[in-house]
Amino acid sequence: MKKITCIQQYVIDNLIEDEKLSTNSLLDAISKVCSKEQFDNILSILIETPIPCTNMPELESKISLVRMSMFVPEEVSGSTKMEIIKILKNQFSLGIKQTKEYVDSCIGKYNTLPKAVMQAEIDEVIEKLEPYNVIVSTAVFY
Repeated sequence: MKKITCIQQYVIDNLIEDEKLSTNSLLDAISKVCSKEQFDNILSILIETPIPCTNMPELESKISLVRMSMFVPEEVSGSTKMEIIKILKNQFSLGIKQTKEYVDSCIGKYNTLPKAVMQAEIDEVIEKLEPYNVIVSTAVFY
């Protein structure tokens, strides 16, 4: 493999963001599949050359990632808040604690979802959240 693709970079970034990839786990994986010489070559490449993401148009045609911001009215009831949590948890495969913290952070102000998601998922969420007077906005993310 000569170049890392944007999709591979995206996966790595998300693993790091979701705290599933750490320096230790990456080093452990590399040490299991690479010889000392291969590992030294990887390090020398990283030191000398940044990895450009040259295939963005190819990636854009496959996936449209966005950042979602959400605003929940301050007068939201407990049962409504639970429904919002349930919708987001199921739609974005988030943990219950992370989803609750995110919804709490959106009460009375806009806050950004801690991960980039596909536009199609946002469209579904907007429809599901409409009865709860939740406002959703998006920004393109690469």
